[in-house]
Amino acid sequence: MLPSDNNGDTGAPQYVRTGRLAELTGLSRSYWNKRRVYGDGPPFIRLGGAVLYELRAVRAWLAKRQRASTSEPDHAA
Repeated sequence: MLPSDNNGDTGAPQYVRTGRLAELTGLSRSYWNKRRVYGDGPPFIRLGGAVLYELRAVRAWLAKRQRASTSEPDHAA
């Protein structure tokens, strides 16, 4: 899954591109591209042609979607 926030002593944010995020989460690049297009994915940064995701923000986004039961709503408010 996603690597820990432990970034040595720098505390600098860790960023990954869409392909790497897909590898880390086991979800397809298409899934992340669609989340970006529909605006319901984690925050991202566009630099030129590159799309970057901060791992800390992705973790927070995933945590908000954690459920204990299938009867719970799909999205956190």
